Amino acid sequence: MTAAVKTTYYLTRLAAGGHPQVELTLEEFTAIKQARDGLVTLTDVEDKLDLLLENLVALELGLLGIALRFSLFGDNDYAAMMNDRHQLNRHLVNFLSTARLYIDQVQHDISRTFGATLLQGFRDQLARQYDSRLAYRVMEALRNLAQHRRLPVDGTTKRNAERLIAFEFRP
Repeated sequence: MTAAVKTTYYLTRLAAGGHPQVELTLEEFTAIKQARDGLVTLTDVEDKLDLLLENLVALELGLLGIALRFSLFGDNDYAAMMNDRHQLNRHLVNFLSTARLYIDQVQHDISRTFGATLLQGFRDQLARQYDSRLAYRVMEALRNLAQHRRLPVDGTTKRNAERLIAFEFRP
């Protein structure tokens, strides 16, 4: 016959050397573990948002760089336009892919950490934003195009007279 093993829970510092321990009940341990897991998940969500925002910054800086070079140097030759096209496609696809990553992964994070009710609220808000914002629908269509068919930016058009730069997208 084996004796029942009693599990004891402690709170202590995870580091080398001796550290004081505080004994915990199972309920205290479970509450602390859930709080810690929630904080780790929220930190992951913040990291994903940072990745998204940094890709937006890179896209905007890329656009600004193209406009600045054109306004200063008027570079309108084929090589410059192709370079601009490649750069814009890279930044745009990175941003759009990261936006999709954020939406998909945050839903898993919400479900795991907060449950189905909050997840449904998040999904409802996404649907409202999608329905009410043309820009959201256009970006989603561009992301789908880039993911499943081809790169979204076909070319650039620059006009010296108006110092206008247009980026061409074709469905």
